[in-house]
Amino acid sequence: MSEADIQTMTNSEKIINHLKGVLGDKLRILLMPYKRDMWDSFEGVYKLAVKDPDIDVKVMPVPYTFKVPDGNIMQWFIDDFSDVVESRFAVEFQKYPEKGEYDAILIHNPYDECNYVTTLPKNFYSSSLKGLSRALCLIPYGIGTICLLTPGVINADYVYAENEEVVQSFRSQIMEQGATAEEADIICQKMVLVGSPKYDLNLDQTVPEEWKERIKGKKVVLVASSLTAFLEDPDAEMERILSVINEFSEKEDHVVIWREHPLMKPTIMTMRPLLMLQYGAVQKRYIDENIGIFDRTMDYRIAFSVADVLYSDPSSLVSVWAQTGKEYHVL
Repeated sequence: MSEADIQTMTNSEKIINHLKGVLGDKLRILLMPYKRDMWDSFEGVYKLAVKDPDIDVKVMPVPYTFKVPDGNIMQWFIDDFSDVVESRFAVEFQKYPEKGEYDAILIHNPYDECNYVTTLPKNFYSSSLKGLSRALCLIPYGIGTICLLTPGVINADYVYAENEEVVQSFRSQIMEQGATAEEADIICQKMVLVGSPKYDLNLDQTVPEEWKERIKGKKVVLVASSLTAFLEDPDAEMERILSVINEFSEKEDHVVIWREHPLMKPTIMTMRPLLMLQYGAVQKRYIDENIGIFDRTMDYRIAFSVADVLYSDPSSLVSVWAQTGKEYHVL
């Protein structure tokens, strides 16, 4: 395949092309998502795989839990993927992969025991999955350098990287840990430059009926709140978010959609529990007074499909939104 052909591929197509290049044309692939909100990092690969007669693909949703402030585990959850994965391709997590059952296992949670907010059962850690297939592959659900030097990156045979900047950042972090330049170069060989599948943006989404009447004929302003900004300075973050909401909710020809990070509340409860009262009160007023639409959907692309402009803190969501070519402002 020529370089020109590769350049015209979607990022998801590049991942399939890479897998076939290193493992062969006939493949048995297992995708292991854990949160429905983060399915977009797998969706393109899944849709290509189910259409390819040479690929036998299965999807195994993985259980997860939220940690409480003392680090203990309260309850296990497993998300429903039935709206995006056909039943014939779905595998229950109890059918744990046997060694050699799959050519490639693809994960998007790289944290293993290192996440302070969520975690998986230990047998679904990358350290446990490594060696069960010919290739353990990581498609990070985040954008940029967020997942670097995590267990999943270290344990994966291949990491599908967004760009050269991510690779060089990874290399620098390895050397800061004591690796020589030669050792860092060898480790970086696992990084495969394909771009994030999240950028294969699918805006053909089903819009909730209750949204349709409200947004009809109006300019839709999407306001997104991020974890990092809130935890660093909650007062400043809420002031920024509310200033945008207040400005546009008062305009008759505008409507606001507020979308929070899918891990916002669990993160606050785990890392800054006293802030939950403040955050909850602001959100309750927004919903109770019907100031705008509060996005409870499992897929941010629904809001992307109807919004005209985005206001957000610096986050991976901004990078993905930029692919739409629509207006945005970083708060």
